[in-house]
Amino acid sequence: MDFKLVSDYQPQGDQPQAIEQMVRGLNEGAAHQVLLGVTGSGKTAVYLAAMKTVLDQGRSAILLVPEIGLTPAVAADVHDRFGGEVAILHSWLFEAIP
Repeated sequence: MDFKLVSDYQPQGDQPQAIEQMVRGLNEGAAHQVLLGVTGSGKTAVYLAAMKTVLDQGRSAILLVPEIGLTPAVAADVHDRFGGEVAILHSWLFEAIP
């Protein structure tokens, strides 16, 4: 399955290099990778770009959100990037998110 990028967002600043390094690590089988950055620095965009690469390879991906309160914003980012090819699960979710 080929995932289409819905958003026209383009990585900026250090993001292209971070994406390249993360994807390289994923392709080389790295068990763990750490992406450091302050709040609002664009880490989610890096994770989503890496997820797209993994999904395009026919693999699966899970994005863990560290705080339930962040779920709506991250869900919006994920839906913006991947459209309807997304499932959202968390312990306080009672209704399906379109």
